[in-house]
Amino acid sequence: AIAKSKLASLDIVNADVNASAAIAKSKIEDFVSGNTNNRVLTASGTANSLVGESTLTFDGNQLYINCGNYDYPIVINSVQSSVRAVIRQTNDANANSGLAIQKKHSTLHPANYWYGDISFEGWDGDQYRRAGLIECVAEGTPADDNMPGGLRFSTNPGQATPAERLRITKDGKVGIGTTSPTNSLD
Repeated sequence: AIAKSKLASLDIVNADVNASAAIAKSKIEDFVSGNTNNRVLTASGTANSLVGESTLTFDGNQLYINCGNYDYPIVINSVQSSVRAVIRQTNDANANSGLAIQKKHSTLHPANYWYGDISFEGWDGDQYRRAGLIECVAEGTPADDNMPGGLRFSTNPGQATPAERLRITKDGKVGIGTTSPTNSLD
């Protein structure tokens, strides 16, 4: 058996644990708070305590993050060059790997509201500024089985914010230098 004092001090060595070892719930309850099923444990910042995060859960297949009011709930930061996030699919199926940006309102998605964007940003010395932007916006009124969307592409000519350069409407009309294309290519 592993003594509660060893658990509290995290002073457990391999010799303390054997193949049939189990740690009784009563021994860890004192320093793990919020110990509900599927919560990810994090250090609380106080001595010898762990917290089961209510906004961060893992069920063995899916990691779920409830970000509340944070603008950037996931940040991948590295001092190495050429860092990339990878989405990998490893099977022989004829299927896509991908990234889904989903937007859900309390009711049906409103007309002319953004679905999402991909922003390319660089550090200007005191904050990140957009150098390029791809946006998807509802064009028209969404309905059941009907989600009309247009794409907008912007670049930055060397100012604080980017300017829209190309638009593809929900009807497939392409405008370069215009936000209201009327032909297949304007």
